[in-house]
Amino acid sequence: MNRPLIVWYISGHGFGHATRACGAIQEVPSEIDIEIVTSVPRWLFDCSLHRPFTYREMLHDPGLIQLDSIEFDPDATAQTWRQLLDTYPDMAGREAARYQSRFPVIVGDISPFAVLVAEQSGTQSVCVANFSWDWILEPTARHHEALQEIRMEIHEIYRRCGLLLRTPFHGSLVAFQNVRDVGMVVRRPTLSREETRKHFGLPSDCPIVLISFGGHDQDGVTPEILARYPDFLFIRVGKECNASNYRAFTPETYHPDLVAASDIVFGKLGYGIVAESLAADTDLLHLERHGFPEHGVFLEELPDFIHLQEISRDDFRAGNWDALRDLAARRKRRPPESPYTNLNGGAEVAQILCELLEWGE
Repeated sequence: MNRPLIVWYISGHGFGHATRACGAIQEVPSEIDIEIVTSVPRWLFDCSLHRPFTYREMLHDPGLIQLDSIEFDPDATAQTWRQLLDTYPDMAGREAARYQSRFPVIVGDISPFAVLVAEQSGTQSVCVANFSWDWILEPTARHHEALQEIRMEIHEIYRRCGLLLRTPFHGSLVAFQNVRDVGMVVRRPTLSREETRKHFGLPSDCPIVLISFGGHDQDGVTPEILARYPDFLFIRVGKECNASNYRAFTPETYHPDLVAASDIVFGKLGYGIVAESLAADTDLLHLERHGFPEHGVFLEELPDFIHLQEISRDDFRAGNWDALRDLAARRKRRPPESPYTNLNGGAEVAQILCELLEWGE
């Protein structure tokens, strides 16, 4: 008899979709097989999951084609999606054929491709999301005909999704017909702030800033800029910088523990880093971002739980990072009045998927 199976189609846009998926996959009982299909590199799952899984590399959801961590290219985004959507039916047929004897639950985060695979497999489709691509593309698509066509095609696919598991800090998600709310789905730190600093050999007597831009590199971090802020220690994954107040970590380092070791995360507001900052009670210095609907949701709702400080792109590039000192001063007045506690979404998602598989009944 085949073991029960969940197939997770994860967007390759940044790392936030993948880290959210990990927050739920880790909670799925090991008696259930997990297959991950994504263009996100395997190492992220290897360092995040402590259970068996199968990984297949496939581009099925590019999200937005980025110019940098903040801006995206509408023409390239439309072109990439057009090529994918034209091949979706054949791709989905091949995927369905892989699972014809397994009848898996098919999950998308937030890949519309998952819905088509489920349809051709005759099985249940589930999406886990706080936003959908039709909503994200809408402001730009008003003035971009090709992108508007893409947006509407994606919207129509989402309409056929069997179930949306909607996380906090969400957009309108009006395409989905069947919605259940869950808590924040997040990878948790393994240690406390003091323990993580000791584990990584980081000092306990100065504010630590984690530079993190969600899988999209951001130029502009130079030794000259960091030297202006000798009272801070800056840490980052992957990229070396010859400054005395800087430390680089390998990409395989478990990111939530770096968040937990830090007082401030410096990057962009996206689901993955927001969720990990809430779980670790770490504040956020973020770049301004225009025309991206999710950003507005975070600006409105996050200040109830952690401190936010914005920096303009011009100030970032010029190395005018004094907003760090403002945020560090505010942090001394911690804790906030309403610490965030709704962090059990991963277990909730896993339980719902088990119910759909009729596992454990």
